[in-house]
Amino acid sequence: MGVTYNIVIAIAELIYAFLISVIPNFLVQKRTLSRDNARKIVHIFMGGLIVFWFLYTAPYGRYLFLITPLVLIAILLSNIFGNGMHKNTIRGFTRGNRLKEALYGPLIFFLIFIFVTIVAYRTFGGTAALCAMVFGDGIAPFIGKYSMKKYMSGRKSIEGSVSVFIGSILSMFIFFRVFFSGAQSGVFIIAIVASIVAAIVEGLTPRDYDNLTVPLFVLLVFAI
Repeated sequence: MGVTYNIVIAIAELIYAFLISVIPNFLVQKRTLSRDNARKIVHIFMGGLIVFWFLYTAPYGRYLFLITPLVLIAILLSNIFGNGMHKNTIRGFTRGNRLKEALYGPLIFFLIFIFVTIVAYRTFGGTAALCAMVFGDGIAPFIGKYSMKKYMSGRKSIEGSVSVFIGSILSMFIFFRVFFSGAQSGVFIIAIVASIVAAIVEGLTPRDYDNLTVPLFVLLVFAI
């Protein structure tokens, strides 16, 4: 498949990210979705960007992929420090509904996508790192909020940490099965270890920085 196909995939990737950013905020404004749940949904569904890794067919595919996170970072920064038109949408990405908070979770989220794409594009380790950040860490708040017993200054729970492990391992196994033909059993064992590490690291990391620590430690496990 040629240049046209890969450009179409890049456009589709950008449209997908835009829709995932806008639709939950629209539902919040219509009072059909809470702001907190909208933020979590955006986090999880942004994981669909991983799929686009494997849709590109050209050697320069990784660079086309980077267009979307770079555009999203530019929009974030222009709204935080400038006169952008999407301030309300970006506030929806934060826990406290404050623009400056987007410099932590959301900005780190997209920077990690860029970093992992550069150093571990279409590899087991890179895929696992993003799966842990997006799906493992993404579902933790849904489960953890029902826990009566918290640790880490009352913000993390055992149930949440277990859900990080489950979300990470399930998503890793699915992506490995679908996108890596002939994956050996050894890589699935490493994925289990990496998911355990992701759960521990997420539980010990202050909540604004787990988008950074979780994928980096998972990447480290695969590198070792």
